[in-house]
Amino acid sequence: MITESEMTGPVARDLRMQLGMTQRDFWGPAGVTQSVACRYETGDVAIPRSARILLVAHYVAGVKIDAATSEGLEELSRLGSIQSKLSQAKTVAGSARSDLSKAIKSLEAARDAL
Repeated sequence: MITESEMTGPVARDLRMQLGMTQRDFWGPAGVTQSVACRYETGDVAIPRSARILLVAHYVAGVKIDAATSEGLEELSRLGSIQSKLSQAKTVAGSARSDLSKAIKSLEAARDAL
C-alpha cells in the first residue's frame, strides 16, 4: 500500500500506468493539469502534499473525491473542517487529561495526609 509520503512522481506514474490511465484522467481528480502532471511524473517538480494526499485517498484508499468539481471541493472543505475540529478536540482532551492527572495527584496527597 502506498502512503502519502511515498507518492513521488515516479511512483504516481507507475500507479497510473498499472491502472492503464492517461495523465489527464489520472491526475484530474487531484485538480492537476496534464502538463503539470508530466513534470511531477518525471520528478522535475515535487508533488505538493495536498495532491499526494488526494492521489492516495482516491487511488489507494478508494475515497473518490474529485477536486476538479465543485462537489469535490465542497467535500474537501467539509473534510478540512472536520480535521480542524478533530485537532481542537485533541487539544482539549490533552488538557483534560493533564487536569485529571493533577487532580488524581492532589487526591492521593490528601488521602496520604489523612
